[in-house]
Amino acid sequence: MFTRIFNKVSDNKYLGYDQADSVTDVAVDFIQKNSQAIKFFLFVHYWDCHFPHCRPLTWTSVLLDPVERRYDAEISFIDQQIERLMRALEKRGVRDETLVIITSDHGESLIEHGIYCAHRGLYDNVIRVPLILNYSGLPRGKRIQSLVQHVDVVPTILDIVGEPTDQLFDGNSLMPLINGQKPRWRTAIYCEDLHPPSITIRAYRKRAIRTKTHKYIQTFRGGEYLLEAFLDRRYCSLEEEELYDLKNDPYERKNIIASERELADNLQWRLEKLIESIRLRSNLLAEQDTRANSYKESEEEKVLDRLEQLGYL
Repeated sequence: MFTRIFNKVSDNKYLGYDQADSVTDVAVDFIQKNSQAIKFFLFVHYWDCHFPHCRPLTWTSVLLDPVERRYDAEISFIDQQIERLMRALEKRGVRDETLVIITSDHGESLIEHGIYCAHRGLYDNVIRVPLILNYSGLPRGKRIQSLVQHVDVVPTILDIVGEPTDQLFDGNSLMPLINGQKPRWRTAIYCEDLHPPSITIRAYRKRAIRTKTHKYIQTFRGGEYLLEAFLDRRYCSLEEEELYDLKNDPYERKNIIASERELADNLQWRLEKLIESIRLRSNLLAEQDTRANSYKESEEEKVLDRLEQLGYL
């Protein structure tokens, strides 16, 4: 409440991140200066839909609005800024030849599942995010029902712009799905959530497999080595399992693990197989990546400093 009133009274422009309008100002300036280049790449990162969720609409909303309404206001504000970006592209005459991708790294738990204003857990309100592609060469208004992931974005971009995609990627180009050549790429996806140890909480690591109809979640807890030595059972123990029927319970309110043990065991087996395939592919990628040590130490420090500023370290 204090944060919301302070920001309303002071018109504070610093919330631990640059607000979306300021970020868009920089992006629009970049478009104006670089739109005539043969190729340009622009990554616009908005942070407004993060805690403390303090975008009040009026004085009444400062005092009375629940967090859900403030969250909606933040999303609406970002939508307006994306519109500014689109208009900037149109004004420079490069809208039709620019591939625009809109996505998010995660959703947010506002009050769900006892997780307040945080992006923890592996429930759909956190892991299910939008992925929108817009380009003159793509069909308009088409919705893909297949399970896709962020790792599919890079090979899709390369495919669209005509660059080779014969490298080894974790993901796949989505173009065969978009063009109707394939009904789906995968039958399940893997996701995980890590939490380091603190004074009051032991470290935990969650992992899950999600199909079109069900989700199976495991929660491991342990000591400080849990994050680095996840598969070493000396440091962690399986303390909780969850199973949700996403078709009949889309908000994941009823854990059916006790009544559907056979289904849970099947999904657990599929989860182990999926993790093993990811591990094997990661090993191949590590062997293939000859650029891993090509960064100069000073450049690497700059990257780490920026990641820390963004809150990822």
